[in-house]
Formats: sequence, structure tokens, C-alpha cells
Amino acid sequence: IDSTLPALPAIQQSFSASAGEVQMVLGGIMMGFVTGQIAAGPLADRFGRRPMLIAALSVFFAASLACALSESLLVLCTARFVQGCAAVFGPVLARAIVRDLHANEAAARLLGRVTLAFAIMPILMPLLGGLLVTWEGWRAIFWMHTIFALLLLAAVVARLPETAPQNRQSLALGAILRNYAYLLGQKKYLAPTLLGVCSSMGVFAFITNSALVVIPVLGFTPREYALLLALIMIGYISGARVGTRHVMRQGIPRMLTIASACAAAGGVLMAGLALAGIQSAGAIVIPMAIFMFSNGMLTPSSSAAALSPFPRLAGLASALQMIIQLVGGTALGLGLSLWFDGTSVPLAAAIGICGLAQLGLERYYARQRAFAPAPA
Repeated sequence: IDSTLPALPAIQQSFSASAGEVQMVLGGIMMGFVTGQIAAGPLADRFGRRPMLIAALSVFFAASLACALSESLLVLCTARFVQGCAAVFGPVLARAIVRDLHANEAAARLLGRVTLAFAIMPILMPLLGGLLVTWEGWRAIFWMHTIFALLLLAAVVARLPETAPQNRQSLALGAILRNYAYLLGQKKYLAPTLLGVCSSMGVFAFITNSALVVIPVLGFTPREYALLLALIMIGYISGARVGTRHVMRQGIPRMLTIASACAAAGGVLMAGLALAGIQSAGAIVIPMAIFMFSNGMLTPSSSAAALSPFPRLAGLASALQMIIQLVGGTALGLGLSLWFDGTSVPLAAAIGICGLAQLGLERYYARQRAFAPAPA
């Protein structure tokens, strides 16, 4: 997604499309993300991680090639949808593979390192995409995707062993639905998943609505807005780094407590400043950086806590977490766009509520020992 953002104006001009039509270049891949997540977990638990990753990278390679060669916006958006379906297998299977190999704090530490890599991409990819568009045009971005997919496919074929348990799951719809219901009925899965949902909803709210506040309300230019996002991402990277370094010594329950307290602090600070009528860059950057610090610390530990007790359902559990977070975040983002009143108050209030809800849920489930380590 991030690498294609600078290409949207060039794509719009190339196909003589409206602003709404060219947005489907992003909408197509987002719809693919949702569709792919529904299939990724059950397929990975049935056929294994390695075959599904090879298949997903092959499809992503073909879809990227179709994007690069597309002669109409319809073909491009369709290929982007297929790209999204394939791309989402990456994070779903990465978390499942980590759970296959490690559990509890060891899994959280490794997932933290993965989180750091994901954190750097939103900063680097728009810059690289902008350079490619300037030098070679928008198709160069999709040629880059094609090359990356081919290199990753070669690496997986050559180096990645199968890690999934031998006891594979059924693809029957009834069995899949029973597994979903089983996971949602387990406190050890639901508790860390809900913390992740609260955190991701706050992040989605900011991503989808912050431009409406920062650019027209505060008078920032798009370039200044991009710099603001980069500053906030430093909080996320710092949180992931701190979590990775300390989770083995402090333990997952302690990391979830600290992360939830930071989320509440950042959210309440942002809401308080907005309600006090303080409209400035600092009133947004500082509280949101604290909230993102929490998200970077929370995500590896909450994922490890949710997946560790269920090794035979790691693929489905990983996908279900992402589906719930995406649906919750998207719903809040859409709601805020309708609630927008020309100030930062709705956005800040929503992030404040998310932070307080996360802390409240963490305290509630901690008293029930829902975050206690699972047997490795």
C-alpha cells in the first residue's frame, strides 16, 4: 500500500480517471486483504505453512506483473485485489510460523523483531515509491513488487522448512466455524485479542481521520503531514524495540500492563488537550506517539499470548486476530468520518476511549490470570 501512495496522481492522469475511481487502486487491495484473511488461516492449518506461502508469493508475483502491464484502470484494480488476497498470507503465516517454533515470551521476542521490520516499511516505502514514480513512472512501482515477489519466492523455496504440526485441520465449513467458535470462547485467546483490538482501533482511527484534522484544521501541508506521521512512527518503533528487549525478563503479563497503561495515558492526554481547545502539532504528535509506543510494545506480546495455547490452530488463530482488528478499526474509522465536526475532538475522544478500554480490559483479565503463560 505505502509504496503506491505517491503513484496515485500519476495513475489518475494515465487513465484519465476521477479521484474517486483512482481510490479503488487502494480499495481493491484492502478488499483483497479482508478476503485473503478469511482463507489464509484455514488453508495454512490444512496444507502447511510452506506450500501456502509458496502459492501466495506465486500469485502475488503474477498479480504484480499484471499491475505493471495493465492497460486499463479496471485491470489494475482487479490485479490489486488479487495482490491483496495473496499479500495478507505473509503476516498471517509469519505469526503462525513463529508460534510453530516458539511459545510465550520467546515467541513475543521474535514477533517483536518482525514488528520492527514492519514498522520501518511505512516510512521507507513512500519515499522509494516517490523516487520510482519520479524516475520511471508509476509502473516502476509494480515492477519493483514483481522483483521482490520473485526474490522472496526463491528464498522460501530454497530455505524455508515446513513448521506446521503433523495433525492438520479440516477444511469443512462446519469444522472451520467450530474452530472459530472454540477460539472465541477461550479466555486465553479472547483476552489478548481484545487488547489488540482496542489498540488497533485507536491506530486505525488516527490513520483514517488524522489528515482531516492536521491539514485543513491545523493548516499543515501534505509534506508536513507526512513528517508528522514519521515522528509518530518513532514511538511505534521505540515501543517494539523496548518490548523485544525486555519481554524475556519482564514476562508477557507485565508487558501487557505497561503497554495498556501507556495507551490510556496517551489517549487521555490527547482527549484532554482537544477538549481544552488546544489545537497544535504537539497536542497531536506527543499523545499519539505515546499511544503508538504502546501499540508497538503490545502487538508482539498480545499475539504471542493469544497463539501460544493453540499450536494446532495457529494459522486460523492468527488470521482471526487480524480479521477482528481490521473490522473493528475500519468500523471506527468510518464512524469518525461521519462524526467529524471540523475539530480534533472526535478523533481525540475516540483514541482516549480506546486507550481507557484497553487498560480496563487488561486489568479485568489480569485478575483472572488470563495472560498466564501457556504450556510450551
